[in-house]
Amino acid sequence: MRSETDGGAPLHVHTHEDECFYVIEGTITVRCGDQHFEAGPRAFVFLPRGIPHTWDVAGAKATLLMITVPGMLEEFLHDYHAAPREDRGTIAARYGVTFLPDDR
Repeated sequence: MRSETDGGAPLHVHTHEDECFYVIEGTITVRCGDQHFEAGPRAFVFLPRGIPHTWDVAGAKATLLMITVPGMLEEFLHDYHAAPREDRGTIAARYGVTFLPDDR
C-alpha cells in the first residue's frame, strides 16, 4: 500500500504479521525493540512480528510503500480508522495488533 503521510504510528506490536516499509521520499525515524534509526529514500525497513516498534515522519511528509506479510494491512487500517475511538482497541486486537505505552 502506498502512503503519503505526515505522521507515523504509536508504539505497538503485531502478533500475526511482519511489517515492512520502503521509503520513496522523505525520512522516517524508527524504533524497533532497542534499536533507533532513520530511514531515508530507497531504504527498506523490516519490523518483525512480536517486537514492539514505532515510527514517525522526520520533517513535513514522507511517501512509503507499506507491506505486511501475510497481507491485511489495508483492511486493518480501514477498519481501525473507520471505528469510533472507543472501539479501536477491539479492532486492533481482532487483527493481532496491541498498542503499548511509549516508555521513551
